[in-house]
Amino acid sequence: MKTIEVSTPNKKILLIGGKSDIGSNFFKKFSKTLDIDLTSKEKEKGYVFVDLEDVLTFKNLDFSRYDSAIFLAGITNLQYINSNKSKTRLINQKNTSLLIDKLLRKKIFTLFLSSNQVFSGKKDFYSCEDKKDPLSLYGSYKSEVEDYILGHKEKDHAAILRLTKVISNQTRFIKNWKKEYKTNQQVSVFSNRFISPIELEEVLDAMLLIIENRKKGIYQLGGKEYLTYLQYAKEYFPQIKDTNFKLIPSSENDDRLYPPSSLNTNLPTKELQYDDFRNQPDISLGLMTKYAYWNDPKRMGFTFSRYKFVSKMFDGFDSVLEIGCADAFCSTLVMESVKKLEACDFDKMFIKENEKNHPHRSRIKFYYQDLVKNSLPKKYNGIYALDVLEHIEKHEEQKFLTNLSRGLKANGTCIIGMPSLESQKFASEISKLGHVNCKSGEELKSTMKNYFRNVFIFSMNDETLHTGFFPMSHYLLALCINPRIQKN
Repeated sequence: MKTIEVSTPNKKILLIGGKSDIGSNFFKKFSKTLDIDLTSKEKEKGYVFVDLEDVLTFKNLDFSRYDSAIFLAGITNLQYINSNKSKTRLINQKNTSLLIDKLLRKKIFTLFLSSNQVFSGKKDFYSCEDKKDPLSLYGSYKSEVEDYILGHKEKDHAAILRLTKVISNQTRFIKNWKKEYKTNQQVSVFSNRFISPIELEEVLDAMLLIIENRKKGIYQLGGKEYLTYLQYAKEYFPQIKDTNFKLIPSSENDDRLYPPSSLNTNLPTKELQYDDFRNQPDISLGLMTKYAYWNDPKRMGFTFSRYKFVSKMFDGFDSVLEIGCADAFCSTLVMESVKKLEACDFDKMFIKENEKNHPHRSRIKFYYQDLVKNSLPKKYNGIYALDVLEHIEKHEEQKFLTNLSRGLKANGTCIIGMPSLESQKFASEISKLGHVNCKSGEELKSTMKNYFRNVFIFSMNDETLHTGFFPMSHYLLALCINPRIQKN
């Protein structure tokens, strides 16, 4: 894993758009521990005068004072943007990019706040990697500034944080709702516009995390769902009835500006050593493992322990076969310890699923095999079968074990794992349905001695391996060495 250096700001943070709801609250929350300068488009005490409509005001900035910058300024009213395209493009896109260029050229780490409106809303939840397709001018301006940042030669000193609708007590429509309800005991809301609300506090913490860690790239913070304004109003005012909501239909053009979608949240981790973990591909649990996770998660610990035993016993083997692999989720432990692992099952569904979706399908060869009916196509140094023999009918057991032992090389090793006969009074109903051939420790040893010259029985209770009293063992493992050559 690469070494990650943490660099916290040692100078001032420049907060462009300091009078915005997000900006003023960021200052209020963190100004006691961080040195922050706020900008305003008005000349007033306590603020640095910066007007995005006038690039000459950029001269008021002493860039040498700043280590980081957060860019919040811009026009957000969609109707105003549509009615004043030339002015709003100058402010939201052209001069915003110009000021960001000046910041990046000075290697000032710059966080640009963007929006889910860079997407069209055709998907429910958008990821950072999804193609942008803005419907509104506001979204187009945000998208263009994003592209400018990502194409800048100093892009390693920049981050983008996309947000859905940020909600606080000072949010304009919330203030209007409260005022209207106080006056008329009624609230006017849109029934066909959508928002995906996120709390202001979440946004402030995310901004600080990115600025402190100086992590470049695109990040997102989205609501867990998207709602109509009417649905959200009912949550915000649970005390009032449906009749107290006055519905306001929005026009068709307005509908396109409020796409019903959200963002998949993607933020840096608080402990930077874990950020590299994000680069690992997502995996899906297999059929058996998924059931265990939902219904009996502790069983996953037991199962991994059994596979760990196999991996230790077979460590360094040239060729190993797993019989009855099912979803092969735990097989990875053995794969890491041997030079080559193959896995078979008599259920073609599992084999096809593994060949298609198993995360290590390029390293594990899967194939269909029914050992009750056919012998193995080749010989291996090691073969193991966990939770398989108890599913083999007694009258088919000899054929199964004969074919298994004949698939081993002369000095081969086999491991058989199964629940003990004594454990079955504690087994679940779904397990009992398939357990037709459980054995005691002595019976398992006697059976395997027919096929191997040396058999060693180990016991397990939960994830603990031991050599204790067989009748008190929940699970049995037979380590079998030196196969007896079985004639046809």
